[in-house]
Amino acid sequence: MLALLVLSSQFSAGVAAGSGGSPSKHARGGGGDNGGSGRSAAAHGTHHDAEDDNRGLIIEGEGEEEDAATGREQGVATKCMDLEFPEEMIADALQLAAQGRGEEGLECLRRGASLDPPPEFAEYFDALATLEEQNGDADAAREALEHALKLEPEYAFAILRLGNWYGARGQDDEAIAYFQRTSEIRPDSPVPYNNLGLAHMRLKDKAAAIEAFEEGLRIAQEPQGKAMLYNNLGIVYRDTGERERAIEVFRLAQKAAPSVEAAINIASTLSDEGLFEQAEAEIREGLKLQEHPTGLRVLSAALAFQDRLIAAAQVITDADLKLDERRRLLSEVAHEMAGKGKGEEAVELMSAAASELSEAEDWYHLGLMLVEMHRNRLGMRAYQTALRLDSSHERCLSAAAVHLYKLGKFSDAEKMFERQTKVSTDTQSLSDAYNGLGAAIEMTHSRLERSVFSS
Repeated sequence: MLALLVLSSQFSAGVAAGSGGSPSKHARGGGGDNGGSGRSAAAHGTHHDAEDDNRGLIIEGEGEEEDAATGREQGVATKCMDLEFPEEMIADALQLAAQGRGEEGLECLRRGASLDPPPEFAEYFDALATLEEQNGDADAAREALEHALKLEPEYAFAILRLGNWYGARGQDDEAIAYFQRTSEIRPDSPVPYNNLGLAHMRLKDKAAAIEAFEEGLRIAQEPQGKAMLYNNLGIVYRDTGERERAIEVFRLAQKAAPSVEAAINIASTLSDEGLFEQAEAEIREGLKLQEHPTGLRVLSAALAFQDRLIAAAQVITDADLKLDERRRLLSEVAHEMAGKGKGEEAVELMSAAASELSEAEDWYHLGLMLVEMHRNRLGMRAYQTALRLDSSHERCLSAAAVHLYKLGKFSDAEKMFERQTKVSTDTQSLSDAYNGLGAAIEMTHSRLERSVFSS
């Protein structure tokens, strides 16, 4: 579980931030495509996109005016009617979005874009793209950005955001072309180099990714920007098996700007080396900076692999997270343990937190993994626990019945298939259950008449 950090569409001589900046000068990055270029497979399953954590960083070299979209008084956004002043329309529309009235703000900008002639400056359509994106219309957002570039072909913010748009859809060759073009227009900014590196990571071009991140580091001046670039560079080294080098780079990130993300990366890499006590110490320090779900998972796993299962369960049950999030973290740690040959401990971990967290679905998936690993006794134990929590869990009944049949326990399989016939909710599932039941009865050489009718 590594924390891969995303730089989005703000520029500076030092570092890019998330989505701040003046709407009259900067692209306002929302979620989704604007930060989408940062998605890359990381070790241990999931990873953390830190765009939201990076909002509000100080931007050097881009003016000091306050963000008109968030600094205006409440209520003035209702003035978004005067089509003679499109600069004010941008501010008012973005203010509406900030008030949770995004559809009204979007309609405001759409009205302006439909004028004949429409506004003839790129920032207007960049703002329109932001609200289209927030409204869930990615294609309309792309079209607005493309229109911005027709008005101003070297509008770097729109070019970068188009790179993010293509990167979010797995079209990394196109994304790279946009990021390279952005770097040519803004050679003083590390942002395009960061996103270029992320795109190369997704294409498994490690050498090109390293080169891009190092170029970004050569330019970056802001501590937070350096830290993000170091973190991403460290992940490349970690993915290429250079774990000692990765830890060195993660520590440079921590030195530049202490963060829980850097601590997660260091601790995860130490855990990969089997250094669980050191990993525990690192992540505990990181969690002092900020409680973070991924950090809690890393800590719980480090404790669990030291056979401190009660403490590992307590980290998750005591976390200030929603119940569903705690359940997910518990299941992830248990699956990680099972995947590394600690099936018995995985079951014990789930049991330690069962009174508060475990659901039938969690035990069912754990059972599937254990059976796949040929840990048959533990797999059946997981299935049985799932069925105690939910006796009508259809997929678990089916999995348990099939597994028992494969083990030659035909009488037990027969009972499971029979239970499945009573809870099946669709024709195919019911048919499968009866077919299994018939096969199990036939293999036990008993009640042959019933076998004929059930098949």
